[in-house]
Amino acid sequence: MKSIVFLSYEGVTDTIFESQVLEHCEKFPAIHLFLLPNNIAAYNKSKLYMEKNSKNFKISLLRSFNQKIPLSELINALQLYKVFKENKIKDPIIHARSDYAAAVATLLKLLISCTVIWDCRGDTVSEQKLANCDNGSPMEAFMRMLAIKNRIWIARRFSDAIIFVSTALRDTISQNHRNTFIIPCCSNGEKFYYDNQLRLIKRKELNISNPTTVFIYSGSTTGKYHIFDRTVELFQKIQNENQDVLFIILTPNINDAEEKLKDKNIKNFILKCVNMDGVNEYLNAADYGVILRDKSNVNYVSSPVKFSEYSMAGLRIITTNNIHQTQELKMKLNNIEFCDLNNISNFHLSNTPFDRLTTAEVAKKYFERNSYEQIYKNLYFSRKVN
Repeated sequence: MKSIVFLSYEGVTDTIFESQVLEHCEKFPAIHLFLLPNNIAAYNKSKLYMEKNSKNFKISLLRSFNQKIPLSELINALQLYKVFKENKIKDPIIHARSDYAAAVATLLKLLISCTVIWDCRGDTVSEQKLANCDNGSPMEAFMRMLAIKNRIWIARRFSDAIIFVSTALRDTISQNHRNTFIIPCCSNGEKFYYDNQLRLIKRKELNISNPTTVFIYSGSTTGKYHIFDRTVELFQKIQNENQDVLFIILTPNINDAEEKLKDKNIKNFILKCVNMDGVNEYLNAADYGVILRDKSNVNYVSSPVKFSEYSMAGLRIITTNNIHQTQELKMKLNNIEFCDLNNISNFHLSNTPFDRLTTAEVAKKYFERNSYEQIYKNLYFSRKVN
């Protein structure tokens, strides 16, 4: 059997990586995960994580050559070639997370026989355009953009298969590649689900009365795309119209959240930092999940993991129509309520009937990782990916 390599130039830096990469690898113990961060902080954090957590698959942690340096893809491909020889990895199937990893893996084809599956997570060209607005000279911005476009061209041209997180991303990137798959950001069905008994227990523990409507925000408050300040604005609007409401905010950024909530007159809220295993009980206690995104190409093609977590817990979701995937969710799950960021003052909660248990069950078919297991088995274990 061919070796299966999962290649990432990130480190174990956040819960997203833990849920989207490490839990995926646990489903396929034959995988050898290579983590090659070039950032010393990410390297040290990954090393600490590996020392504290044992896994049922093999992990190799290495420092890579700086991705910002011209021709770093070729240098890192040479490093990978050496590492593969040392580990006696022959003819591997390489699952490359990100366009950079895919570019490195496809350049490796110059040296060894391998199959490359590009796991395309987002529109990095649009991400770079947003980043260029914040820093760097015009020449630096031009060179960074050129490097990204070259990586995408190499990855698209020489990858044997491409996984996209959304149809919108596929339509943006693929250019009619012969072998593509749509797999949204998934969640673990053993960690995210709806259980009415769990809901009752958690609401009792939090002293939430039966009539109280609970809104939950789970995630970062500091990220550029999270626009938490607009979420606070929405909370203010909801509070002004509804007396018996509670807002739950789960975030690792407690200090930042406190600062953004200060002087906003949000009367009834819970602010906590919990690990990933503890999130679901709070989702069950809630009635609505909130995930707002502004208008950009980055958001339009995205597949926020919060959609899967909220939906599998059976929540109604308050979001914007700036994410293409919300249109699919509205049709499949009927749990989407749109909020116009240009007119938050006109947002009103829907009174339409809603079956939470049905939503949670249908969401499993769309977002549960097991739903896509056969696709991965075909990619990893079939004789030909093409």
